[in-house]
Amino acid sequence: MALMKQQQELIGVYGGIPEVRTPYWNLFEKGNAPYLSKTEIIRIDEILTKMQKANIVPRGVKAPPIKVNGHNTLMIEPDIIAASLGIKASDDTEAGAGETIVIKGQQISSKKYNDIEKVETIKVSIENTKEEMAASAFLTGKCKDANGDDVDLGLEEVKDVKKGKDNWTSVLRELIEKYKKTTGKYPDKIFVGSKIASEISKEIEASPNAFLTQKVKLENGVIKYEIGNFPMAIETFPETDIDVEIGTRVHMYKENYLAAAFAGLEYVGTSGKPEMIKADVIVDKTEPDRETAQGKIFGKSAPFPIIVLPKYFARYNFTDIK
Repeated sequence: MALMKQQQELIGVYGGIPEVRTPYWNLFEKGNAPYLSKTEIIRIDEILTKMQKANIVPRGVKAPPIKVNGHNTLMIEPDIIAASLGIKASDDTEAGAGETIVIKGQQISSKKYNDIEKVETIKVSIENTKEEMAASAFLTGKCKDANGDDVDLGLEEVKDVKKGKDNWTSVLRELIEKYKKTTGKYPDKIFVGSKIASEISKEIEASPNAFLTQKVKLENGVIKYEIGNFPMAIETFPETDIDVEIGTRVHMYKENYLAAAFAGLEYVGTSGKPEMIKADVIVDKTEPDRETAQGKIFGKSAPFPIIVLPKYFARYNFTDIK
């Protein structure tokens, strides 16, 4: 019971293709190694237990239930993201028998290069869907499961607040201290919307205070502001197509309490029978159909972004910012 050589090679090709930019998914994957299930279900309590054994989460903390269509549960069945491209007889003809291609200094057959192009297209499709899911979870606290049901990850509602006349560094310091008082920990990350980031920059540029200098840099689709005499970097939300107004938002959270999880995937390997495997992705090629003479290369993944301890995720909206 194992993957066939062809499957191993195609999965290797998938992994070797340059990463698609997925800044929101990276937020979930950055803190911990991905959790892999060998069933179609992801259990939140198992993720928490794994984190406790790794001393990421304090022992004794219980997993808060999430809601699926309003009902409490600790189990999620994520939707399977699948993408495929057909293989026609003409593909091999166009490749040319024995023809070779040199790419990035490596010589490969034209036929293999055709496979690589198809796998690259499949990877872009899968990774973009993962990113959309992660953006929805991070910004709204909600996603969809395999049945299309609403999954509420348990975040508190966004709190409407006002900035008033205080400068932004003072306002954000107060929010950080409030976070510490409420949770017992300081946040690892603070994200601000574009309108707030613009106002922060203007305040710093206009300030006579020599300590209020800023360094601005772009990392993985996120603009980071490192401000003198301020305890942590202030980051802007990555761009997304999710329809949520975040220009006046501030989010704070503990990095390690986000997790990337994957349900098990069905595959047919060396046994010739359907099996389940712990995997973040499976890539395979089907034999040509006798009637149509067409086969396909396909890939599939069953990811889900998890907010393991929602109480460490704080969200604010500044209503007096235009």
